[in-house]
Amino acid sequence: MSWHWRRGLAELICDTSVVTALHEVRLLKILPLLGSKIILPAAVEREIEAGRSSGYDLPDVASIDWIVVRTPIDTRELPNAKQLGDGESNVLWLALEIPNSVAVLDDGAARRTAIQMGIRFT
Repeated sequence: MSWHWRRGLAELICDTSVVTALHEVRLLKILPLLGSKIILPAAVEREIEAGRSSGYDLPDVASIDWIVVRTPIDTRELPNAKQLGDGESNVLWLALEIPNSVAVLDDGAARRTAIQMGIRFT
């Protein structure tokens, strides 16, 4: 089950695969049209930068002025923690910290965890 939001009003917290897939099809620029703010966890930025350093065609997050990189404050144990990567965990932690945000996730375990925790996601 995903949650719907009014386009452009919610802060979107994106996982790595969302950013890389949109970049691959040259549609990364649609993200700021969908949310009031686009937030990437620092762990997601690190994952993308590691891919860039390995030679993959990935965006330079630091050069995109509409992306805000943020580190979660609270990193308590999450349900299904062993099934989640750093990026997914950080998206969920930030979604808990930022009122009215929407987690943008493609991972099944992360989506199940979001449901368990009452986190809005798409």
